[in-house]
Amino acid sequence: MGEQAVKNIEKPVRVYRVLMEPEQAGKVIGRKTEKQTKWGWKAACVAAVLVFVVAGLVWSFYWRAPKIEPASKERWPFPCPTNPLSLSFPS
Repeated sequence: MGEQAVKNIEKPVRVYRVLMEPEQAGKVIGRKTEKQTKWGWKAACVAAVLVFVVAGLVWSFYWRAPKIEPASKERWPFPCPTNPLSLSFPS
């Protein structure tokens, strides 16, 4: 007989009618209800895409190593020796 509103119950309750006559065996009466669409898998896909986008942005801005430029020889505090034997070590 379809879904019926029942007192003190939030969701509608599906109601059935039993046909007792033998000639009506297997017969279905009442209106057909529309099948509800399931949004569960669509919501999970959207959530997964959002997680990947946010993770990519976080990695891009915070966890990626900064670009390092080599130091110029002019900015070194001491000159670089050309011969390793010319270094003087205290004995």
